[in-house]
Amino acid sequence: EDISKFANINYYCKYNMKHQLNTLLGLSFFLLISLSSAANDHNVRISWDYNTYEELTSVYVSNKGYTESQLHYPRVKKLQDGSLLMVFMNHEVGFDIFIRKSYDNGKTWTDATMVRERYSASSSASPNDKMIFSTPDFIQLQNGQILLAYQWRYQRGYGDLENTNQNCGIELIVSDDSGKTFSKPRVIYTGRTWEPSFLELPSGEIHLYITDSNEVMNKLSQPCVALLRSFDKGKTWQGKEIATYKDGEAISRTFDERGSYDGMPTAQYLHNNNGIALSLEVWSSKFQVDETPVIVHTSTDKNWRYNEPIREKGGPDKSRKKQLNKDFRGFGPYMEILPTGEVLVQANGEYKGEQGMWLFIGNNQADNFTYASSPYVGHWGSIAYIDNDEVFSA
Repeated sequence: EDISKFANINYYCKYNMKHQLNTLLGLSFFLLISLSSAANDHNVRISWDYNTYEELTSVYVSNKGYTESQLHYPRVKKLQDGSLLMVFMNHEVGFDIFIRKSYDNGKTWTDATMVRERYSASSSASPNDKMIFSTPDFIQLQNGQILLAYQWRYQRGYGDLENTNQNCGIELIVSDDSGKTFSKPRVIYTGRTWEPSFLELPSGEIHLYITDSNEVMNKLSQPCVALLRSFDKGKTWQGKEIATYKDGEAISRTFDERGSYDGMPTAQYLHNNNGIALSLEVWSSKFQVDETPVIVHTSTDKNWRYNEPIREKGGPDKSRKKQLNKDFRGFGPYMEILPTGEVLVQANGEYKGEQGMWLFIGNNQADNFTYASSPYVGHWGSIAYIDNDEVFSA
């Protein structure tokens, strides 16, 4: 599978007018959010403080005693104790999983800690295979617990297409102390997949969104976005301790004459009972389409339960699925919601002919994404609100 979109970790932080933030790995920026009234339904503007730009290309890994120079796929969130937690991986397609923390809103960061390490293993493809790990993301639940998920796969076994769905899946580790320590890893899903991300609903129901690539045609993945649900704080998914690719609920898939698409989902629960919005890219290994990324909606009542044959026939239709911005063609979208209800989507791509890591502001219905800004060029990053009218962009 072609994962050429990965690149070194890039950071930006959003910044209050008087408070400077710092960042972690790769390209770094701080960004300023100004809360100001506007004539339309967007009450927020973004401006970047370029003085806070920082590019870091290596980090010391304290529990392994070495310096890691391959820094990719950053995910940052503010925790309930006020600290920032970052997760990332090394190598373009992932080998190991790391965390790093900041206790001063990004001004300084701890050394990294490796929380999942590759190891030698036997697979259907080779007795001398390796188990490797990729594309981490996490959530802090309402009860304070942190769930960190990532893809596991056999390095060679993944390419054994006859057995690929037994050679890949998702693991979960849990922290009860704000990311200081994590539990032993637990497999929660088996099936060819990438890019898990979480959402917790007010009811306590937890969503795990994934790029479901279990179908392969002409040696190319035929992905869709699928959903796994947990009603017991992540102990089971779809009612099972270990769910499989047969259990996932397909919620978005794009077909054309070449195959199917849709992946890299992130979601937010919208204010004012406006439902759930999901950002995703329309991309599949080799092929791309013009309208990407897109936003998919569900109402609060439906909660993705539409009884539609999306896995078989594609969907949903344009009443619930639309292009982010007609002047933008991009990939790797990441969604965040502001306290005022506006929705942010950050993605790498080309806007009106200019390449960059672009940030768009949508209204409280996750629609009408405008006011594009791009402070740097990067790939596969994330955006996080960290209080005090500040966001952190990586």
